[in-house]
Amino acid sequence: MSIYTQACGVVLLLILFVLFAMKRSKIFLDTEKYFVMTLKASLIANVLDIICQLVLWKDGMDSSIPGVVCRLYQISLVATLCFTMLYVSRDIYTDIRRFVIRTWYYVALFLVTSVLVGVLPQELIMSDGKMYASGIAVNVTYMVCMFFVGAVLVRVNVLRHSMNVDRRWAINFWMVLWILAAAVEYLMPTLFVTSFASAIGVMIVYVKLENPAMNRDRRSNLYNQNALMEYANQLYGKGVSFAVIEMVPLTYGDGVHNYIVDFKRLPELFDAGNSPIFRKNEDEIALVFEDYEKAKSWGDEFIARTWDIDDKDMRSLKNSIWISIPDSSWFSDTEEMMYFLKYVVSNKQINLELRERKYILVTEEMVKGMREEKRIEKMLDDALREHRIEVFYQPIFSTEKRRFTTAEALVRIRDEEGGIVAPGIFIEIAEKTGKILELGTEVFRQVCSFIKEENIMQYGIDYVEVNLSVAQCADSQLAESYINTMKEFEIDPKCINLEIRESASMKSNEVL
Repeated sequence: MSIYTQACGVVLLLILFVLFAMKRSKIFLDTEKYFVMTLKASLIANVLDIICQLVLWKDGMDSSIPGVVCRLYQISLVATLCFTMLYVSRDIYTDIRRFVIRTWYYVALFLVTSVLVGVLPQELIMSDGKMYASGIAVNVTYMVCMFFVGAVLVRVNVLRHSMNVDRRWAINFWMVLWILAAAVEYLMPTLFVTSFASAIGVMIVYVKLENPAMNRDRRSNLYNQNALMEYANQLYGKGVSFAVIEMVPLTYGDGVHNYIVDFKRLPELFDAGNSPIFRKNEDEIALVFEDYEKAKSWGDEFIARTWDIDDKDMRSLKNSIWISIPDSSWFSDTEEMMYFLKYVVSNKQINLELRERKYILVTEEMVKGMREEKRIEKMLDDALREHRIEVFYQPIFSTEKRRFTTAEALVRIRDEEGGIVAPGIFIEIAEKTGKILELGTEVFRQVCSFIKEENIMQYGIDYVEVNLSVAQCADSQLAESYINTMKEFEIDPKCINLEIRESASMKSNEVL
């Protein structure tokens, strides 16, 4: 019966291996490499389990061959779990140095165990027509396997936030299968289920994660967003710099700009050779090149090859935004690079109506500018959360009445060191990120509180000037919010004058 069980495991693993080999793509991720190693080790374990039984039936207990095969089988079980640990760790530790530091001792344990299993005594026992092994070598195998299972479970769950969610689920389920199978086989040595349980676990991981189709976009058959993230993470982890070209279709206007590209044509139109093409988000396309020279060469060749093609697909591509990143090392990691691409597109959308040149060559200064904006955005968030927004009042002198008659409310941020941050540093970013609504509400509340508590009329001040940005004017709840705030503080509306501040937005006139 056990031979039939192991035969099922072998067939299952062979099918997985063939499917994986048939659909193998040009991007071969490290996690896929370690999965293949695990798959091979599990396949060898099932085959050795069968060979051991067949050799025993043929040569009997007097032959030394079953004992050798049995030891090899035990080593293959440990190898399967060792590769599983490497597979899990490569997902968690994208940096290759950290990966090596965190896994070398598991490889050393496997090598030492292999030697011990090869030299320590074991005994072959026949029971009910079935042979099983017993002795110190077997006990060492069980102990090391259980150690690996426990270590994998600990690493997967302690570092769960650094790991793919689906991979974590699949590995946990697989390790539980290992534990159950090992317990059954230890209590009933004639039931050989461990290697078959390993085959089932490998199948679960394949179906859930390592099926090459999982990295493909079904509509276009290009690589998908997940493949792009893992591929870029792998390159960053190895310290390999690369270049990226991203195409972002425009959606304004009519005619060609409303046309959706036939993405199935892109591999043919782009013809990027060995450089993978990814479809990210909805209709954005990214190409990854070894370096900027190859990216530039492809761009020149693409233009020359498609210049005379004038169908809807090509018109849509030609009217897209093209962003070229010459050097990935300008970014700290994949997430920062992806954020930057969104940042460039969002900035570019402001000026689309200018019909300006739609090719953007990224510079290191642009990356530094993005980081500075992120720093200021965080500073603004912290200031709003920690109530470090302050309002100063600049008096305005009337030459007709020869006295101060009004005051302008000026917003400032008090930084963590107690210094004052001027609005020229953060207002534009507040508008761009939408934080201007929250900031404006806070300023208006402070102004209303000031008018009520200070009774400004006694100083001869008729009203306070409060600035509004065009972004605030676009808020449909602005009037209701400000009216309610004035009612809350019992402020007469004549005490406040709203002044709309100029904005760099091209949509200012439309909003006003």
